[in-house]
Amino acid sequence: AAYAAESGFSITENGILCEYTGHTTKVVLPSEVTEVQVGAFSTDYSQTNANITDVEVESGNENYTSIGGVLYTSDKKTLVYCPPANARTSYTVPEGVTTIGSSAFQKCKKLRHVTVPQSVTEIGSYAFYKSGITSAVIPSGITEIKEMAYAACDNLTEVTLPDSVTSLAQYAFCSDKDLAKISIPKSVTNIGEDAIYGGDPIIYGDFGSAAETYASKNGILFQASGADPVV
Repeated sequence: AAYAAESGFSITENGILCEYTGHTTKVVLPSEVTEVQVGAFSTDYSQTNANITDVEVESGNENYTSIGGVLYTSDKKTLVYCPPANARTSYTVPEGVTTIGSSAFQKCKKLRHVTVPQSVTEIGSYAFYKSGITSAVIPSGITEIKEMAYAACDNLTEVTLPDSVTSLAQYAFCSDKDLAKISIPKSVTNIGEDAIYGGDPIIYGDFGSAAETYASKNGILFQASGADPVV
């Protein structure tokens, strides 16, 4: 569409936004967008996408809404995209949100703290990839930590997983930096390849658990609940 090309929005006939290549730091999502594809604002399409600070939504769009420059579905159940160049260092996801979309906080390097409400039951792949978060507190409705969800978070030092989690996908917490402490409950029975990788982490968990098996197989220090601390 001429409109699409002109303003940097590549939108299909049925309203799917495939990629954004505009040059504005405040993006206004057109009213005809019915779906924002995962990664539509990726820096792979345009380096200037790293400088986006806010996304607003043109009135008349029935599918999306903006809350403080962060893009949500209009029912406010899914957080779709948090712009990477926004200046805020902490963010509270509103109560009632059930899904943090794939790549939602990707490359939000200024963010140190994201408060995720208990209403969230799904955190997408790459959700916090390369973000600046220092800790990950995961709500008790999450069953799987998806692929690369918390990968390459250079400031992430502590993670506590709730008993609802049964699976860690590959590269979930993969990083070059030091994830000092990760607590894995015995509910976790499946840990993917390099799910916890990099630095010198200590895995806290139960004897006989998948966490202990993973630690010994990968040469990671393991601290059992109630046992004497690892020196």
